[in-house]
Amino acid sequence: MNLFASDIDNTLIYSYKRNIGSNKIVVEKKDEFNLSFMTEKSFALLCRINEIATFVPITTRSIEQYNRINFGNKDLHKFALVCNGGILLDCGKYDIEWYNETLRDIEESLSELEKGKEILRIDKNRNFEVRHVDNMLVFTKSENISDTLGILKEKLDNSLVDIYNNGEKVYITPKKLNKGRALLRLKKLFGTNGTICAGDSEMDVSMLECADISILPEKLFTDYTDMFKNKTYVIPKDRIFSDEMLEKVEIILQLACD
Repeated sequence: MNLFASDIDNTLIYSYKRNIGSNKIVVEKKDEFNLSFMTEKSFALLCRINEIATFVPITTRSIEQYNRINFGNKDLHKFALVCNGGILLDCGKYDIEWYNETLRDIEESLSELEKGKEILRIDKNRNFEVRHVDNMLVFTKSENISDTLGILKEKLDNSLVDIYNNGEKVYITPKKLNKGRALLRLKKLFGTNGTICAGDSEMDVSMLECADISILPEKLFTDYTDMFKNKTYVIPKDRIFSDEMLEKVEIILQLACD
């Protein structure tokens, strides 16, 4: 079995704030407001890819946020990994064995997560509520990212937690709760022949590193050039990443099937 594991936001789908042209479909709504879109080309490619490989989204989104997404075909994928890979959904339901293993993995980091929550609650730069997402990772937003990250990295045990940002978003995650570890667990569970992964941010790096073939945007490649010298495809910054990436995935899978 070939596995295609992919980040979702800015890898497969895009916020309403991003111009991806007029040929697009709505894939996420909230209170009837169109939040996210996918290009028609990407959707068609993903449907074809799903016929020759197992597609598994791997996202930092919470279960609630993930469930807002509708790729237009409920049979497009059976499995999904949410909360940075900590929760495996099988046809929308928790895989309890996966969940319990995650809880064992992150137990040593829980005290640092609580400490991080308290630090963020009194951070004068914070401009959003502090969320403990699905009891696994901490999330908020800051109007002064460098200051907030600096405080967190100074006061938290960096051997137990990772600290990320994506724009104004701030994340504190247990050291053993990352997409790379989730991918390795998934490969062991499925017994895959080969794995293709795609992602666009720092939080995807561990997953991309564990893939047999990784596909990433030019900016991320520039930041991690030494890590991605082999079996890597880079999408130029002036392209719509999802279109170019999925086109490459389809070609790779078709060659593998021949």
